[in-house]
Amino acid sequence: MLLALDVGNTNITLGVFDGEELLFVSRMATDASRMEDQYAIELRDILHLYGVRRAHISGAVISSVVPKLTGYLANGVEKLFSVKPLIVSYETVKGFLPIAISQPETTGPDLIAGCAGAKAFYSCPCIVIDMGCRKNRYCSDMTRTFFCKTADPKYAAIHDIVREANEKAEALIRPGVALKDLDKAARD
Repeated sequence: MLLALDVGNTNITLGVFDGEELLFVSRMATDASRMEDQYAIELRDILHLYGVRRAHISGAVISSVVPKLTGYLANGVEKLFSVKPLIVSYETVKGFLPIAISQPETTGPDLIAGCAGAKAFYSCPCIVIDMGCRKNRYCSDMTRTFFCKTADPKYAAIHDIVREANEKAEALIRPGVALKDLDKAARD
């Protein structure tokens, strides 16, 4: 069985797969004050709750946008299941999932995991769009720029530059245009 962990800023979503069958999905709070043993205990308890024995976990994968917790979770998983988890990053997936942008190593693990899922479930080529989010006072858009209340003029100008770059690339989207060309147009 495969343990999959998606570490976000608010919560950690986890699931266990038996082959292609997803046995369950659960969540636990993302808490930067917890250490690896505390995460291991919570993981053990959640698996017990769903009737999954530790000995049946033969692999693990972690996608994390919280670098501070990635090592703690990886160590906790390794202690609990005696498996070294795959940490999702450009380096770990580049053979399976080519990323066609100027600096592929800057691609977030959450987007890489989404692309890997799209590749597994849909025919390629396909487009995966991460649109950003809005929660309470946090708001980000496609530029990954966010403002709380009023934007400083300097940062508003930077936002406009990035938005215009996105719009340049979007204007070129059509069948046959390589993604690397869209990326280049946005950066030029």
